[in-house]
Amino acid sequence: VVVGVPRATMEDKRQRTVAPGKKYSYAVTGDPSKPESASGSHAKMTCSRANFRAAGWKEEDFKKPVITIGVPYSNSMPCNNKFVELADLIAREVEQLGGKPHIAYTPV
Repeated sequence: VVVGVPRATMEDKRQRTVAPGKKYSYAVTGDPSKPESASGSHAKMTCSRANFRAAGWKEEDFKKPVITIGVPYSNSMPCNNKFVELADLIAREVEQLGGKPHIAYTPV
């Protein structure tokens, strides 16, 4: 807390600096505007961020909107390989547009 600055003003400023779409990504990475004890707070989502870091995410990736790309894929069905290729193409586009892609393979 900054002395002399109301908390609401700091939160309003923080919301204005959030990338478009990022507010929904806080469900995965934690919302820094929530109190530490609140569900979904930045503190409570530490394990989630640790898992993403283990997968190669950098600190700047957590400031980007997280875009989940659902891909129907099974390694026993080679006809689904085209969906993996399509997901990789979409992920590259998401990166170029300033987002952080998160590919989720779904059952076929």
